[in-house]
Amino acid sequence: MSLTLDMKLRRGALDLAIELEVAPGETLAVVGPNGAGKTSLLQVVAGLLRIDQGRVTLDGRLLDGGAAGTFVEPADRELGYLFQDHRLFPQMSVLDNVAFGPRVRGRSRREARERAMAWLGSLGLEACRDLRPAALSGGQAQKVALARALAGEPRLLLLDEPLSAVDASARLELRRGLREHLAAFAGIRLLVAHDIEDAVALADRIAVLEGGRVVQVGRVDEVLARPASLYASDLVGLNFYVGRCAGAVARVGDLDLVTVSDLTGDVAVTIHPRTISLFLERPQGSPRNCWRAPVIGLDASLGRMRVRFGGVLPIVAEVTPAAVRELGLAVGRELWLTIKATEIGVAAR
Repeated sequence: MSLTLDMKLRRGALDLAIELEVAPGETLAVVGPNGAGKTSLLQVVAGLLRIDQGRVTLDGRLLDGGAAGTFVEPADRELGYLFQDHRLFPQMSVLDNVAFGPRVRGRSRREARERAMAWLGSLGLEACRDLRPAALSGGQAQKVALARALAGEPRLLLLDEPLSAVDASARLELRRGLREHLAAFAGIRLLVAHDIEDAVALADRIAVLEGGRVVQVGRVDEVLARPASLYASDLVGLNFYVGRCAGAVARVGDLDLVTVSDLTGDVAVTIHPRTISLFLERPQGSPRNCWRAPVIGLDASLGRMRVRFGGVLPIVAEVTPAAVRELGLAVGRELWLTIKATEIGVAAR
């Protein structure tokens, strides 16, 4: 059984037309630019937005059949919702916040509190049981929100950028804990992620949403290796181009690149910045993919330097700080760039 969506929804500027399926025991991360419809997608699944056409089903049960069809109210959908800003009840203690879910599901006060204490214990929050949310740190509050979402024994867990409101010092610890709890949760997990690192760390598959449409969906490694759009390539740090291929040669901008492709027609071309080699002089042997370009920018990134080049093919290369010194890299300096044919990704469009 699974969560399946085949739906359309239009509200003002919002225009969603989405087909997706998520299996039990799987975490699907939805990524996309601002305004793509990511949070609206979660709201559709949660029953906070009703679709115009199509179907939303959970384990074969129809949750939303469109404007004239079946509609299951949010409280009856057997789901947990973890918001980016936790949204704990300020007037309740931590214990009662977590017990809220089981109480809504019909558990007695004693049973609900016992279950809440078990979840607080698993998250190392027993000492916070009597505190109000205002007394918690951001990381603690989000852990309490996670406990509340899971304590109600949902079949489906929705997570809307759950780490975005947490400071950097708590982010890594919370991400590790969240990964462990998601792995232990037997139901379906649908995650909206703003940071690609969160998607990579937490998800089994990634769906890229742009303009209310799914433009790519696949295993994490597949999407990282071959992003299908400019947004996706920017997200994972790859150079992305649309070109035209005739056998092994791909025409990209004003440059012909030799690849190992045998495609013909329009293609998407991806190049990892770390596969580009830089030289002060034209390298001997005349490598087939070799051109000269000026440096137009330098950006530090996680112990490496991203070097932006202009010229016939605007491109970004990544080098070590030692290479920056050895090559004397600076804006305006021209270098020779080379890349092996085997390092150029080519996919049909």
